[in-house]
Amino acid sequence: MGVSCGLHLITGEAFSAASQGDLASFDAEERRADLDKAWHAISYLVTHDPKDNFLKGGVQLPDVSEHCEAHSPVSIAELSKRLRAASVEALLSGFNAQTFNENKIYPGGWDEHGEQYLRPYLDRFVGLVHLAADEGKGMLVILA
Repeated sequence: MGVSCGLHLITGEAFSAASQGDLASFDAEERRADLDKAWHAISYLVTHDPKDNFLKGGVQLPDVSEHCEAHSPVSIAELSKRLRAASVEALLSGFNAQTFNENKIYPGGWDEHGEQYLRPYLDRFVGLVHLAADEGKGMLVILA
């Protein structure tokens, strides 16, 4: 089945609760995006970091079996600003199947069709980041 990624918008209050380990006060919004198995490739295109996490600088929610990481409204606003300076095409220009396979970018087995697979997920990701930033929201990343 593999590891997929879901992104949810969160308020600044929810991020603060996550930062304090207060799961009773933490809540994510219904607005979300599914990145399927493209999450690691998108993270790599955005951060140039091959580690198998998603983005950088989030706060892991305690006592949750899945990887659940909250990102602050400030960090999402900074990411949105960086993404507004680049186009999806510019981000996708960083796709190289050989490099992705050498760096073990999940899910592996990348070939010349990888860019076509990534494009709609990258569009969703960028759109949600901009929406979150425009509304002063953070983001919850769930890898499961």
